[in-house]
Amino acid sequence: MNYVFAWSCDHPLVLGGARTRADAAFAALDQTAWQRVSCGDGAKGRRWYDWAWIGLGEHQGEHQWVLARRSISDPTDLAFYRCAANR
Repeated sequence: MNYVFAWSCDHPLVLGGARTRADAAFAALDQTAWQRVSCGDGAKGRRWYDWAWIGLGEHQGEHQWVLARRSISDPTDLAFYRCAANR
């Protein structure tokens, strides 16, 4: 089953054997990891955000990652999502 669900910034991740928070993991990314992409039209036109992802590996044939959406006008405004998809 493929899914995407919202995740809190303090949700724990295990990356490279070390436990960290989602917000700390994305704060450590290089600026080039972020890509500006529209998520569609809204009431005031196109909605643009910066997006980045961190792969969590594969579990039982399912690829898993964490996706972050960052506001362009306020880069401190982030939203996090846990994602999974079959091969």
